[in-house]
Amino acid sequence: MPFLLGPSTILLVLAAAPPRDSGDIFHATLGETGARTAEVSTQELREILAARSATVFDSRPHLEYAMGHIPGAVNVAAKPGVEMAKYVSDVAEISRVLGNRK
Repeated sequence: MPFLLGPSTILLVLAAAPPRDSGDIFHATLGETGARTAEVSTQELREILAARSATVFDSRPHLEYAMGHIPGAVNVAAKPGVEMAKYVSDVAEISRVLGNRK
């Protein structure tokens, strides 16, 4: 049976990872070796969001999203009654948000 990590465990692991030496929190990344995707610092994400060159999707429940999220993030929470463990992003909703910017 696979072992699933909860969000608090993942957060703890991320908090324990040493940041790359880059001066301050706004320019630091985790510096993960062998990462399959590019890392983005806080400042780079701010610039990306300001330029509207990417969309950040937040799949947490509406209440969690309302309590705090990345400014400009779009909430694509599960439909009412769907367990988080069974939730898959609603492709139609994401397509609607992105329009022709896929």
